[in-house]
Amino acid sequence: MAEKKTILIATDNYKPRIDGISRFLQMFLPHLKSYKIIIVAPRFKGHFKEDPNYEVHRVPIRKFIFGDYPLPKKPKNIKSIVKKADLVFVQSIGPVGATVINEAYKQEKKIISFVHSVEWVLVEKSMARLNLTRSILSVITKTYAKNIYNKCTAIVVPSSNVGEIFSLQGIKRPKFVVHLGIDSKHFSAANKANAKKAINIEEDDFVVGYVGRIAREKSLLTLLQAFKKIDAKRKKLLIVGEGIPSLHKKLDQDKVIITGKTPDVVKYLNAMDAFVMPSLTETTCLAALEAMSCEVPVISTKVGSIQSYLTHNKNGLFFQKKNDTVLGIRLNYIRNNPLQAKNLAKNARKTVVQDYNWENTQKKLLKIIEHQLQ
Repeated sequence: MAEKKTILIATDNYKPRIDGISRFLQMFLPHLKSYKIIIVAPRFKGHFKEDPNYEVHRVPIRKFIFGDYPLPKKPKNIKSIVKKADLVFVQSIGPVGATVINEAYKQEKKIISFVHSVEWVLVEKSMARLNLTRSILSVITKTYAKNIYNKCTAIVVPSSNVGEIFSLQGIKRPKFVVHLGIDSKHFSAANKANAKKAINIEEDDFVVGYVGRIAREKSLLTLLQAFKKIDAKRKKLLIVGEGIPSLHKKLDQDKVIITGKTPDVVKYLNAMDAFVMPSLTETTCLAALEAMSCEVPVISTKVGSIQSYLTHNKNGLFFQKKNDTVLGIRLNYIRNNPLQAKNLAKNARKTVVQDYNWENTQKKLLKIIEHQLQ
């Protein structure tokens, strides 16, 4: 029997931190059983249990926090770790990902980089609005990203639009489009009254929800102001996530519920009457797809790949970035037009099942990996 080939997964985001990257890895890792897996990831605070099936190397965290992200140090002993790998699969180009890419490039290893965000946009949007250095940092990040990504053998992007953005910045490596998908069996609708009761919300409350990090680029204060414009006394703003303490404090107001991080968001999604993604920047946005799969009407800004799967007045609604007035109008429309809202939600579910299902995602990724290992 042939010895298993080894895939080294380098990531700057991994459990116990919960975000799009760590959730993606949680879904994808079980499909790599035919390979030996080595993981290099930060040692974030929190409770977690390492999977005995993987060789995991944890990297210490610095005291400095960028936005809501505690920066990891550069991993040590990376030369010997990379030497074991037949293929390197990188999930980000932070300190961990970039260090592994640089070493793998020196050792002439095959490197696949999975793009979860456009780094230079994320850097700019995640900084405080009046921070005068953010534009400079964005330019520096573009140069840095170009250098790192051009050392990869292949780049996986979530949409052709992201691929074009990378090409325009001089990132010339071959790009493969793989849409992130959702497990529509897990993310499915349930009785809304029961779902509200399960999390101690009254059935008559109109629940507006958000799932994700509490970060500046998510523009949650826009959501808060729009929520206040809903013409209903019985209403709740349900924020599922955690992040920057100063933003958390501003959001912690009457009729606002902030859950903190949770490994499974389905029970919260099913309690929502409307889901809002007010973000200033996204790539795929798993949270919006998960809400659509649970048949929750989605209202979003036109960012990233969201505009490729959400169609205004067909399977969701759009509003302009930072425009709490229009968002308030959209929320009132959902509340006052239950039949139209239900139709949007049903169409949203169809979109996910037909075009953004997890089976297609994992099959395409495995094919790319198998090709690179030949």
